[in-house]
Amino acid sequence: PGQKKVLKARPGITDPASIVYRHENEILARKSDPEAYYRRVIMPRKLRLNLNYLKSRNVCTDVKIVTKTIGKIL
Repeated sequence: PGQKKVLKARPGITDPASIVYRHENEILARKSDPEAYYRRVIMPRKLRLNLNYLKSRNVCTDVKIVTKTIGKIL
């Protein structure tokens, strides 16, 4: 149900999970079974981050997320 809620939301250019897991490929590369680790650890955490975002999203929150994303890129 949580995944469906996130998938039904209109996508944006960034989100909290994208910031936290911006080095996801590097994390997974260090795991002996990256697919299992993704399903067991990363996916539930990303889902939780996105559901929390959907509960509290507003223009101010979106500006903060975009600003934080730009800061991580630079």
